[in-house]
Amino acid sequence: MKKIITYWFLWSINLIFYQQLVTSRFVIKKPDTALYWTIFETQEHSWNYRPYLLHNFLNQHVAWDSEFYLAIADKGYDNELVRKAGGRGESYSLNYAFFPFYPLMIRIFYYPLCFFEKFNILTRIETLTLSGVIVSLLGTLIAFISLYLFMSRFFDNETALRGVFYFSVFPSAFFMGEVYTEGLFCGLFFLSILLIINRKWTLAGILSSLAFLTRPAGILLVPFYILQWIKEIEWKNFSFKKVKILSLLPVLIPVTMFLAWKFSPLGYRFEFVEFAFFGRSGFDLINSFLNWKEALYLLFFSGNPPTRAYYFIEFIVILITIFSFLLTGKKFVNITILGILIFIFSITSGVSQGMHRYLLPVTNIYIMLARLGKNQIFDRIWSIFSILLFGLLSMLFSFDMWAG
Repeated sequence: MKKIITYWFLWSINLIFYQQLVTSRFVIKKPDTALYWTIFETQEHSWNYRPYLLHNFLNQHVAWDSEFYLAIADKGYDNELVRKAGGRGESYSLNYAFFPFYPLMIRIFYYPLCFFEKFNILTRIETLTLSGVIVSLLGTLIAFISLYLFMSRFFDNETALRGVFYFSVFPSAFFMGEVYTEGLFCGLFFLSILLIINRKWTLAGILSSLAFLTRPAGILLVPFYILQWIKEIEWKNFSFKKVKILSLLPVLIPVTMFLAWKFSPLGYRFEFVEFAFFGRSGFDLINSFLNWKEALYLLFFSGNPPTRAYYFIEFIVILITIFSFLLTGKKFVNITILGILIFIFSITSGVSQGMHRYLLPVTNIYIMLARLGKNQIFDRIWSIFSILLFGLLSMLFSFDMWAG
């Protein structure tokens, strides 16, 4: 465990130092032409009206959605400093497209740090940013430990450590050190998986709820919980008296949380803003198919190199994920079902972007890589490839360019 904690600490320091270093050494020419809409969003002065992204302290760790997490943590959902999405005679803050638990944790961690603001060491927004980075990194620590303990159940110590390493340098893993939900979500997600496998049902139900309140995909832990519960039943000597019905009840915690959110103003406004501004909706099969079809065409035939490079990363991660299901599915059936649900949930949102970020919690990927990594040649080649992409994407994010 000491190795994991030490590795996490040094990983965090390296990421922060690297992002500071690259932004000190050179400047990237704007705009980012990777996607049609990024051209307009990454002009030299495109972000002048987004105050939560303009401060100096740890500025490399905020971009894009960071604005909304900080705004919610600062003044709640109805924050006048954030743009609105309108339609059908109504309008709501873009904040409503984002879930509350990560901003809540930023706010909680802000209080012991507020002396920085009180003594004019940092501004309020800079203090909130520091809090956000801390929350993300602590979530990442939980993710590292949980993934290590999970893999230690099935593999030797060296393989488990290798799995954590591959997770930590996955191309999109840098998001876990930014003011984004990835660090906290992966921590809650992996810990929930571990608790469910260890039959800590009540705690698993609570943490699954928190995972859902961090990111919508957290609700997918519910079918995994049920599958693991069914797996515990001794079917050869089946008897209703032996079935532990009470251990199934904690699954109602995330289910109740989902229903309460779904039919609340938060749920309605989430769906409204997601569709009206971001063009997303759940299980939008038609638009998803058309957009991914176009993305595949652009990968091979776009005359714009940044577009081809962007979709290369998207499709590489998609292929890696599919291969991981095929190579690990037989032994890890329920984990694979959970991974497939994440895959379907992510790829059918209506837009063709962000898969390398949304698939980060798919455990099968790191199981597969850890197995293949026993081969020294694969270990070296994959590590170089993954770390280079990790560096590329984190650099783009540091310069406020589109990284997914």
